Amino acid sequence: MQRDLDLMKQILIEVEALDKPRLDLPINGYDKIVVNEHIYLCSQDGFLEATILRDSEGQAAQAIVSRLTSQGHEFLRLARNTNLWNKAKSTFKDKAVDITIQTLFLYMKQEAIHLLPK
Repeated sequence: MQRDLDLMKQILIEVEALDKPRLDLPINGYDKIVVNEHIYLCSQDGFLEATILRDSEGQAAQAIVSRLTSQGHEFLRLARNTNLWNKAKSTFKDKAVDITIQTLFLYMKQEAIHLLPK
């Protein structure tokens, strides 16, 4: 499975809208296992709280999503700035560097500082 940063962003947006924990999180155009594996990645990186239940083959068969963490909220605040999001993704793509959501987050935080009025 390839890491999909756009899917991870969409997951965080969906989790932010939850008012209670949810079993599985359907995202249009994505297989349930792929979504659950990306929920796991977001959880491992500290952006949301979730419990992953794996089947006998080790696949993420179910995901119980609880809530965003403070870091998840901060990430979304930055990622919702379309210019910042696109610049961050294209910067790493142009350099042919595979990035994690944490690296993207750190880059967006640094770039956001440059957007502050002087």
